[in-house]
Amino acid sequence: MLSEQGEVAYAYRAAGRLQSDSGTNELPRALQRLLYPVPYPELLLPLASAQGVDPLLLAALIRQESAFEPQARSPADARGLTQVLPSTGQGIAAALGRSGWQPEDLFRPAVSIEFGAFYLAQRLAAYDNQLYPALAGYNAGDGNARAWVRDFGLADPDLFVERIPFPETHDYVQRVYANYLNYQRLYRSASP
Repeated sequence: MLSEQGEVAYAYRAAGRLQSDSGTNELPRALQRLLYPVPYPELLLPLASAQGVDPLLLAALIRQESAFEPQARSPADARGLTQVLPSTGQGIAAALGRSGWQPEDLFRPAVSIEFGAFYLAQRLAAYDNQLYPALAGYNAGDGNARAWVRDFGLADPDLFVERIPFPETHDYVQRVYANYLNYQRLYRSASP
């Protein structure tokens, strides 16, 4: 299968076309797993776990950030699977003791996954493992997320998301969370 040959992005797009053409959301589990793959499992599982991040959460983030395209580049110059900005990557490289790091390294899956896991772990730690503000910080920057937590509070997490004033970040948090629920349903359920 394409997903087993490292063509995760292609398999993901093909499964999406099949879903669209089928006219239904009731798809066989194997096809659902192509829509929600665990990319580069030999990298993602140990690198996410090393940072204390649920690998399925990191997969959900990658699905939203880059649609599994290692060469993805945003208009803001975020790069790779986890869409880390070069300036953020430089700080992560220093924190991880990676000398000789270059921004182009973010296009390498191993680097992107490791740096994304590290950055997501930092965001989760900053917000006591509360997912919504951590994801908001990953997408819109920690300063924005801190201001929203200060202004809106976290007593009602759903209300926090609804009050996020940046439409892109509001949608991002909802989509990553929905992805995460689907990953949990597909990979943590008792049935194969």
